[in-house]
Amino acid sequence: MPALPPAPDSATPAGPERWFYHHQGHVVGPVSTSEIQLSIANGLIDSYTMIWSAETGRWVPIVQTRLARYLVPAAASAATAPLIDSYLPPPDRRDRP
Repeated sequence: MPALPPAPDSATPAGPERWFYHHQGHVVGPVSTSEIQLSIANGLIDSYTMIWSAETGRWVPIVQTRLARYLVPAAASAATAPLIDSYLPPPDRRDRP
């Protein structure tokens, strides 16, 4: 991963609900928590995305912030999906010899 840019300067409005993230070599922000959620839903932010806010004070992976709760691991949804067999009705006893 290339080196991250320096943290936003003090002239940039940043508060506890203002975030910056690193995307394709650019710093995006400040954005709100709801904008972060939308970016996660649209696939722009994943668990490897670096985040900065006044709260963190430095660049950290999103999984180390309170925003991690909005991440939905793709593998988890597949791993917890019920098996098809669980939807099949039990065999009818009349069909058995």
